[in-house]
Amino acid sequence: MVRFGFMRRRSSSNKLSASEHRKVGAKLLSERKLNEAYEHLRAAVELEPTNLHGRINLGVACYMLGRFEEARVQFEYVLTFDQNNPTALMNMAAVCSELGELERAIELLNRLTELHPSYPDAHYCLAIAHCRRGNIPLAIEELHAELQRDPNHKLARQLLKQLVEAIERAR
Repeated sequence: MVRFGFMRRRSSSNKLSASEHRKVGAKLLSERKLNEAYEHLRAAVELEPTNLHGRINLGVACYMLGRFEEARVQFEYVLTFDQNNPTALMNMAAVCSELGELERAIELLNRLTELHPSYPDAHYCLAIAHCRRGNIPLAIEELHAELQRDPNHKLARQLLKQLVEAIERAR
């Protein structure tokens, strides 16, 4: 039998293709079965290392497991080939925030909100980053932008209320 090089590679351990690993991994990720999801998503990236969607999902699994440096590698890879990918920008900003790199997180979130102003939670995450830096006026501005995008965003509304009340108490 002749085998062609363009056929999908399968992992030797369990004979799943990269696509199958990604599908199973994404389902497990949504079920919060993080360790199992990680194994499938890692196998998918090993089989198809240039698949950006697979890299993003593996990065998310790493982030959720607290493997921030490993998550960084995945998101950096995606951003190398697609520097304006909104999912990679958002998640890379989250990684940077977790690693204490608030300036870099803010830079990434600013780029995200400029390129994709309606991206869910982008302004909210930027508001949180500004709060962490102590820049309450900018945080309030970003919360207003998030609430303009989604008037029902409960967390943005709660944070805005807390910040306004704190300002009023300080007067």
